[in-house]
Amino acid sequence: SCEYRCVGRVRGLGIRHAITQGATWIACTDADTVVTTDWLLQQIAHITQQSTDMICGVVSIDDWTNLSPQTRHDYVAHYQDKMGHRHIHGANLSFSSRAYLAVGGFSLLPCHEDVDLVKKFETQGYAITWSNRVRVITSSRVNGRVNDGFAAFLSNLEQSNL
Repeated sequence: SCEYRCVGRVRGLGIRHAITQGATWIACTDADTVVTTDWLLQQIAHITQQSTDMICGVVSIDDWTNLSPQTRHDYVAHYQDKMGHRHIHGANLSFSSRAYLAVGGFSLLPCHEDVDLVKKFETQGYAITWSNRVRVITSSRVNGRVNDGFAAFLSNLEQSNL
């Protein structure tokens, strides 16, 4: 338990605790997100089929009723739900603990700590799998805890359609 107001610091604290308990693979999601029943199995399949240090998965929206049809259309037109996509979501990010520690872990950032971590993996030459088989369902809320997270992205998209 902690009272940090910095998502990078909170994620880092939890992950380092898991690693001290022996975790070798870390799978991250968010409190307003539900993982699919095969979420971990799909990760294991990627790990065993190819050498990978990180998996960036995709998100599906749980409920579009609080957003306009145009926002849904714009989102679907923008989002690349395919293998090789380049979307980064802290709600669907997994990696080896060895590589995580080697790159220095999550930076102490209030937002985009996930993007920063992926850039560290890329810069240091770690293998990243961009998978649409590793999937989560996330909230369509437009009021988030951070200013530039996924909720803000949806909110900005909705505002541009009003």
